Amino acid sequence: MEKRTMKFINCNGFGDVSVLQIAEREIPVPKEGEVLLKVVAFGINRLDIPQRKGTYQAPKGASDILGVEASGYIVNPTTLEPDQSRPVMALLVGGGYAEYVTVPKTQLMDVPKGISVEDPQSQRPGLPPT
Repeated sequence: MEKRTMKFINCNGFGDVSVLQIAEREIPVPKEGEVLLKVVAFGINRLDIPQRKGTYQAPKGASDILGVEASGYIVNPTTLEPDQSRPVMALLVGGGYAEYVTVPKTQLMDVPKGISVEDPQSQRPGLPPT
């Protein structure tokens, strides 16, 4: 079977934004109780900056990819077809700076009606910051 890959933002060492590079790796496979999310937008959370600088260590078992906020669509992990009828947002322990991320089902929330799938990551007025 052909390997399926995704692009992600790799943190190549610690420092300023110059350590961030676009890289490629295999698409993650969801475990029991998880879904695969096709990321449409991600937020740059305050937590991501000290992690990039090396002054904050991610929890044990967390993804080595930065990003604790993302929104998008749940996809079928076999076909990668998205369920565009249900935009969702997620709080993550990492992995949001990627095209795909696995998410525990308990960390998903529906995007409120009337808000686009990109908006939860824009911190626009009326939405509480995460």
